[in-house]
Amino acid sequence: MKKMLWKGFLILATISQVGYAASALAVDGPGAPPQRFNGTVDRIGDHSIYIRTDEGPIQSYAIDKRERDYLRSFQEGERVVVETDWMHHLVDIYPATVLSSHASAYRVIHGKVQSFSPSDEQLTLRKSNGDTETYTVKDPAIRKLNSIKEGSRVTVQVDDEDRVVDVHRG
Repeated sequence: MKKMLWKGFLILATISQVGYAASALAVDGPGAPPQRFNGTVDRIGDHSIYIRTDEGPIQSYAIDKRERDYLRSFQEGERVVVETDWMHHLVDIYPATVLSSHASAYRVIHGKVQSFSPSDEQLTLRKSNGDTETYTVKDPAIRKLNSIKEGSRVTVQVDDEDRVVDVHRG
């Protein structure tokens, strides 16, 4: 009887450990939401961007050729928000002013880029219900949109004057 009780306890302990590990992986593993932190652009190299976090250390993130032109629009010392995935790879970076205390005044719209004209500063989105809407785009969103292809899924933040103030892939 004592042996069976001991076996049951060991099985229960093992199951609880597996359950704990699975819950930790769900929070920190593949599919976890991006992690955000604030920082300052320290420098931008040919293959990396260096961000000084608000906590102090400098973090470096590899950048590819496609991202390089957009990231070079940032200046040394500029305040930014950095999003990383669960493995701490760069997902997105954007000016900290976009997520200011007025961020709640922005509307968030999801859709696919139907067309974008940098010279006219116009973005046309096709929303999931099939409707299309055209917005005026403000800097720095213009520079971000230059690296996004037509047909790509995006999430845009629109101010109260229907101007796109920020854009993110996905």
